[in-house]
Amino acid sequence: MFWGLLSQLLIASTYFAVLFVMSLHLQRQLRWTPTAASFELLPSVAAFGVGGWVMARLPERARRFGAPFSAALYGLSLLLVAAHGFVSHGLSSRQS
Repeated sequence: MFWGLLSQLLIASTYFAVLFVMSLHLQRQLRWTPTAASFELLPSVAAFGVGGWVMARLPERARRFGAPFSAALYGLSLLLVAAHGFVSHGLSSRQS
């Protein structure tokens, strides 16, 4: 039980640290307003919250696949955020 709680603590703290750093990057480096930066991260926050709610309702045998699936989905959401910033803010290699 201790190791499970510790792993969840590390996952949550890493998640919040990533959100904080991404928000700072969007505001300081890309010159976004705080509102625009928060709306960019909103889908990721919603997915994290909904994921916990869905995991509690899965059958026992399907729960073991929940964490790897959630991690892959979160990674995909980070790639989509990066791609959005890459395309919509002219950060492509053609500006070099």
